Amino acid sequence: MDARVVGIPDLDGTEEVAVVIDVMRAFTTAAWAFHLGATRIVLAADEDEALALKGRHPGWLALKDRAPARGFDLTNSPGQIRRADPSGRTVVQKTTAGTVGALAVAEAELALCAGFVVAGATARALSAAGAGSVTLVATGEGGR
Repeated sequence: MDARVVGIPDLDGTEEVAVVIDVMRAFTTAAWAFHLGATRIVLAADEDEALALKGRHPGWLALKDRAPARGFDLTNSPGQIRRADPSGRTVVQKTTAGTVGALAVAEAELALCAGFVVAGATARALSAAGAGSVTLVATGEGGR
C-alpha cells in the first residue's frame, strides 16, 4: 500500500482513499460515542450548523471543542461522552481539526476517521477494501 501524508491545507480533492487522523480528541470521542451506543455521528462544518441541526432534532447531542457554549450538550471530550448517555442517539460533532479534515475528504471513495483507539480497525478496513493508495490526513498544526 502506498501512502502519502498531508495536512488539511494540502488536500487537493483527488483523494480516493483517505484516513483522517485526529488522535487527541475528535475521533477518540466519536469512538467512545459509538461504543456507548450512539446510532450515528453527524459532522458539522461550523457551530451554527451544529446548533441548527440540534434545533431541528432536540433529542440529538451536540458537542464542540474548546470552552462550553450555550446550546451544546458537551465539549469534545472522551471523558464527557463516557459520562453522557449517547445510547440510541445521534451525536452532532463540530471540532476545529478532526471534523474539518473529515469534511474536506467527504467526496473520497472511502474516507475513514482514525485515532489510536480505532487504529487496528482502521488498518483492517483498509486491508479489506484493498486500498492501494491512501492519503493520510494529519489534522494537527502544520500537518503534524
